[in-house]
Amino acid sequence: PEFRVDETITEQQAFDEFSNRLRESVRNCLPEEVDVGIAMSGGIDSNVLLALAAESAKKPVKTFSCSFVDDIEDKRNEIAVVEELVKYFKADYSPLSLSPKELPEKVEKIVGSLDMPVCSFAIDYYLTEKIKGKAKVILTGDGTEELLGRYWNHRLAQSMAHILEYC
Repeated sequence: PEFRVDETITEQQAFDEFSNRLRESVRNCLPEEVDVGIAMSGGIDSNVLLALAAESAKKPVKTFSCSFVDDIEDKRNEIAVVEELVKYFKADYSPLSLSPKELPEKVEKIVGSLDMPVCSFAIDYYLTEKIKGKAKVILTGDGTEELLGRYWNHRLAQSMAHILEYC
């Protein structure tokens, strides 16, 4: 499809339309007949998913997170955010820890399961392996960072584009 700027709508109208479509999309991923879970990373992507799922779900949303046992920095930052959010939204939370010692024996199987390389492959694989049977559907925020404005390089590019307009 061809993408173009629609200058007939305001920024607020665009925001409202985006919010409504995102809410509808999350609501459509919450079938009542099966348990749904969210893989929490502590990033804006999974945080938004949890907020919208909690808004629509008829029972506490199942949430899962995984961190490396020896990764003190990760536990201080992202896992602390996850713990605050699941408490706030009264989610059913299952934290998991992965020891780096477990990785060597699983690397070949993990890499073989990928369609394409991704940075968090070990955590993603381990998490899905450990939560089998606890939820039929798992929602992740993978790939939404750009859409939700998470990465600074996208913001920088947008700022540079504005600056270049005036040069």
